[in-house]
Amino acid sequence: MQPSKTLSLAASVKLSPKGTASRNLTTAADARVILCSSQTFARDEAATVAAAAALLLSITKAAHQTHKLAGDLSALELEVEVALIAEQQMDSLRTSEAAAAAALVLELTLASHQQEDELERSEATAVALAAELAKKFALEEAAAVSLAVELDVERKLAEGRAKIRAALKKGQLCGVDDMGNSFASLAELSLWQDANRTALYAANAVWWDAGGYNGNTDEEAMMGDDESATDIEDSQRFLTALLTRMPKLKLTSGLDAGAGVGRVTKHLLLHHCKTVHLVEASTVWSRQSRRYLGKKRGKACTFACSRLETFAPKLGSIDLVWIQWVLQYLTDADAVTTLRNLKMGLTLHGVLVLKENRPYLKGSNPKMFQCDTPAGENARFDITRSDAHHRELFNRAELEVFETEQGEETNFWVLR
Repeated sequence: MQPSKTLSLAASVKLSPKGTASRNLTTAADARVILCSSQTFARDEAATVAAAAALLLSITKAAHQTHKLAGDLSALELEVEVALIAEQQMDSLRTSEAAAAAALVLELTLASHQQEDELERSEATAVALAAELAKKFALEEAAAVSLAVELDVERKLAEGRAKIRAALKKGQLCGVDDMGNSFASLAELSLWQDANRTALYAANAVWWDAGGYNGNTDEEAMMGDDESATDIEDSQRFLTALLTRMPKLKLTSGLDAGAGVGRVTKHLLLHHCKTVHLVEASTVWSRQSRRYLGKKRGKACTFACSRLETFAPKLGSIDLVWIQWVLQYLTDADAVTTLRNLKMGLTLHGVLVLKENRPYLKGSNPKMFQCDTPAGENARFDITRSDAHHRELFNRAELEVFETEQGEETNFWVLR
């Protein structure tokens, strides 16, 4: 009789039918379960084998006795009969052994499934709890950081109030940013802008390419609200009146500086100019402007993807340059360069019309500028300048102010 394979079979049973190494029978408790079951089965098996041996011996003796008494069976026939009886007994033993092994494997498998289910439930509970705690911690941490930033801004504003009061008393152009920093002069502002120029424009490029102000339409992405029609109506009114006041201004060619998607071109400039040249820094919006305007309007337009401070129109080729909500995204130095370059493109009677926001919000000082930074809530750079601040830029660009009009939120300037 060959050694039983039951012990090796039982020892190879794993508590994780999924085969994950972390759930094999590796703990002391698991080992004791297998050892105890194996020892019990081994003792039972040994007793069975001993009983079989005794039975075979008894049969042999009985056969020999019968052979002596009856003499009707040959020695060979007797051995064959004994062998058959022995084989039957061994088959019975093998069946019992296989049944016992199968029962042991089944019992251990059921136990492993139960333990695995309990472990999975425990793991799921632990993971859910950990996620909840992590979320709570993240929210608390974010709130703490936000509060720290707010307190730092308030501290800087408090420290800068005396500085701003002194600057205003001296008649200096001054302002603050959304991180609480104070600038007592335009020279101080320019130093900050020049030192951070690359980072400021990089943040703006990301912001515009990601959708700008977003919204449901291209117009809302440009403006941040759904008041495009109202704005166009306001600009139409101003331009129509300007043409009446300046009869020598004949509009053939126009330039939409910082065109974005072409909103002003579509709804205003193409109603007055035969051709319009759109200049836009963002490749995303420059491409979109072609789709936005459509083929028919597009035939009257040309497109350039360029930053305004590096763009130079053909000398004496433009009757009307329209710049709206664009200089606010440029540093003072680049705004001056842009204005100077665009001026060179004007025809003899051509003009440059600028429409920009002014400090109008409640609590704001109309004589101060307000600057948003990439580190602030809006994650971009822009600056709302006062009328005096704009006029300082016009002077640097050697532009003359022909007309100005103050609106509720914006100012118009006619320059040449």
